[in-house]
Amino acid sequence: MQLYIGIDDTDSKKGLCTTYLAAVLGERLAAFSSVQETRLIRLNPNILWKTRGNGAVCLKIETHDLQRVKSETLKTVEEFSDLDAEGTNPGVVFYRGVEPELFESFYLRALREVVTTIDAEELAEKNGCEIYRWKNGRGVIGALAAIGADLREHTFEFIAYRQSEYWGTSRNIDSESVRAMDLATHPMTFNNVDPETSQILVAPS
Repeated sequence: MQLYIGIDDTDSKKGLCTTYLAAVLGERLAAFSSVQETRLIRLNPNILWKTRGNGAVCLKIETHDLQRVKSETLKTVEEFSDLDAEGTNPGVVFYRGVEPELFESFYLRALREVVTTIDAEELAEKNGCEIYRWKNGRGVIGALAAIGADLREHTFEFIAYRQSEYWGTSRNIDSESVRAMDLATHPMTFNNVDPETSQILVAPS
């Protein structure tokens, strides 16, 4: 069975990260399902209540155990969401089907406009999606948009996470090695170094 899982709005200004949640969830689901794609989808950057970059995630999987996938997903979202934060309102959408383009026009709206949870919920329910919300559930907007994202043109983002024992400690990054990598891989990679200030962009400052 092919399944799309859209997730959004699990992080807060203080910490956590929806993309990291997707990485953890992908590892957990891979124990009993085939994780075919993990997508990071950028949405409208001008949304006032965004946390940082306004990105949502979507996992495309093949599974024979839908209930276990749903259980693992919801458990992981609760574990890696900052539910105590005022602006964190997670949403999860499960779409069991082969036509994610049904939601492409909604994705384009979420990329260019301000859309409502009512818009997302009506479209999702009309097309047989299952929706799960926490608090006001605003994350269902990005979750559904991530499922419908048009990826005919796309880039890849390489993300490396530190081991948990190093969380909260200073990063030890060799700036010269990053600059050398940037020169060696240009133009196949980009946004590694700010060309005007020479600031390293591959890790939080």
